Amino acid sequence: MRLIKTTTVLVLLSACGGGGGGNDDELQLRFAAPDTSTTFSSVGPTVRVTTDDDGSINQIIIGDNTFSGDAVSDDNADTDREDIVEMLRAVSAGEVTQDFALDNGTLNNAAFGLVADDESIDGFAFGAPTTLQDIPTSGQAIFSGRTIGAGTDAGGAQFAFTGDVQILANFATGAVTAGLSDFETQAVEIGAAAPGIPDLSGSGFLTDRNYTVALESEDRIGGIPEWFGAADGRLFGPAGSETAGTWAAESNVDNITVEGSFGATQ
Repeated sequence: MRLIKTTTVLVLLSACGGGGGGNDDELQLRFAAPDTSTTFSSVGPTVRVTTDDDGSINQIIIGDNTFSGDAVSDDNADTDREDIVEMLRAVSAGEVTQDFALDNGTLNNAAFGLVADDESIDGFAFGAPTTLQDIPTSGQAIFSGRTIGAGTDAGGAQFAFTGDVQILANFATGAVTAGLSDFETQAVEIGAAAPGIPDLSGSGFLTDRNYTVALESEDRIGGIPEWFGAADGRLFGPAGSETAGTWAAESNVDNITVEGSFGATQ
């Protein structure tokens, strides 16, 4: 998804590593084997990760953006709103040209984040997908987790957000419902007010391990939702124990656009 187009470069930093070994300032993935170069199952931009003998990432390619050396560090671990805002501010000051945010702590078999350059910001998710033969064919599952992202208002002002996500999957029927809620936003510009994001929800269907959910807000004008968008997700881990993906939405009323990624576990 690419709903956000800005002339200001956006930057976000990588989040906390999850594996053992390596130095404290090196970023690792729980699901990445040491001394390998792997193109992972991805939602959004393709993700390829190269690890060293200790399992630490020495290069990560997200779409058209390549990061290595000092650009991949566990020092860039925080993905709270304040941290995202500070990175957006730093980029707007011209201190860097591209970077990424990686939530590597919510899930064990996948990770999700944001990648940004001088053209756009994209959500992405990647990891070890559930094999087709391991997808449940009966029962239901409730996945709970978080979402991170960034947006622009009608005047082009940037803001960061975090929120909660809940996904309900009925494996017998393939029905999927999703809810994004409890958003908290923070403007990049000091003293500016960040716009609010309402709760968004919708439904879709699971096809193999993938699903797409149409999102909309409860508030409507003339029968049309004030906010609308879509989320794309995938099952990760044994027996579909986790899910992650990307989403984007916009306001019909206030000309606000947002882009994010999410991860949730049973």
